Amino acid sequence: MIPRTISTILLAVSLLQAQTVIYRSIQPGNSSAIAIGTGNNLTISGSTATFASAIPDTIGIGCVIQYDANGDGIVDNLAFIHDRTSSTVFTIKDSLGANSNAVTNDQDWSIFHAYTSLNNCQAGTENTGIAAALRNFSTGDRNLSTANEQWNIICYRGADTQVSDWAGWTTGASQYIKVYTPYLPNEVGKRQRHQGIWTISAYRMELSSGGSGTYGILLGTGSPLHFRVDGLQFWNKAGASSASGGITCGVNSPGQWYISNCIFRGASGGTTNGDWHAGIRTTGPSTMVARIWNNIVYDYITPTSDNDRGIFCQAGVSANTIYVYNNTVYNCARGIWDDGANVTVVAKNNICKSNTTDFQNVSASGTDYNASGDATASTGSHSRINQTFIFVSAGADFHLQITDQGAKGFGVNLSGDANLAFGSDIDIGQRSPWQNWDIGADQVSTILSLMIGRRLISGQ
Repeated sequence: MIPRTISTILLAVSLLQAQTVIYRSIQPGNSSAIAIGTGNNLTISGSTATFASAIPDTIGIGCVIQYDANGDGIVDNLAFIHDRTSSTVFTIKDSLGANSNAVTNDQDWSIFHAYTSLNNCQAGTENTGIAAALRNFSTGDRNLSTANEQWNIICYRGADTQVSDWAGWTTGASQYIKVYTPYLPNEVGKRQRHQGIWTISAYRMELSSGGSGTYGILLGTGSPLHFRVDGLQFWNKAGASSASGGITCGVNSPGQWYISNCIFRGASGGTTNGDWHAGIRTTGPSTMVARIWNNIVYDYITPTSDNDRGIFCQAGVSANTIYVYNNTVYNCARGIWDDGANVTVVAKNNICKSNTTDFQNVSASGTDYNASGDATASTGSHSRINQTFIFVSAGADFHLQITDQGAKGFGVNLSGDANLAFGSDIDIGQRSPWQNWDIGADQVSTILSLMIGRRLISGQ
């Protein structure tokens, strides 16, 4: 007989291992089928879906297949893509993460994106192109901790114009939400992510004018929220009256946030009438930890205010810790701003250039290896002030030129950092494992990055 204490431990381990991983796709504004089964047989066995002929390379993880399992000519089942082996073979699960019902040589199938906006995903509003009888696979304000689920929300090419507020969702450290764009061959056949420069060929949030608080993604105004955002683009095309931007997180809610490999683009003196706009804003009275790396933030500046900022780490009531590593912030009123009480901002390897003030109050222990165009990157013995940086196109393309002497080779290797370890740049190019890193979001291409980095990984 197994002792009770060991039995309890084994049960706990079993419950932990039983966590369900969920995949859902979104494509802004597209409710139509992205592939149909006419002349192309679909066979599903266990967790494998096989098509007789190749389906489009723009189809990948998170997409939903509706099909006719009993052969009566009416679609009656759904399967969600979890992995891509090739253009004909996919790993699939049902809406709850179990194996889908089997089918052989079905041609009544069609493929859709699960939602038509990120906001619809958080609200549980499913794509109306999917058969009405099958639109029962999600609910808004979901409690992932209770369901023991980890959600992956996959964003495909298009302009998303709706604000997404996740206040009603409940998460845990392992039961988190991850919103990202696919690029790996086992995710999608054709890359849906930017390559370190703004593009309409990838997913982006484009926000026109709105009321105060118009952020693309709002995190943590309710229950504890654990949230990750990777590889998205945000453009505040015309700022709201005040307090608007790309992502805001931490209001009234403890949790952990990861924001990586994103592009944040402001209105740059457009029709904004107020102030306090920001690409990334962390705030709140509750204890929180945020990790922000490999992002490009630019043009958060208006003619009427000097309070706009690229990365704004706002004071709180409880202790908040923000790790800000390898970001590039350009043409904002304030580049990276530590607002004061109860917030600790540890900044490493960041470029701030052409901001009214590049770094403001960023001086916590561990801060070093930053570079500024003014004299404000003064914390740490390796930081560099009054620097000139050679970008491919200042103001538009923030990849470093190989001739740069302000940031190239002056960073620290963070692949073993105790608080935030990573080894790639905003393009998913490999940062050097044996040399000093470049400062900023981009690592100048080397033979290693060309072999291991974005070109080989993306298959493009």
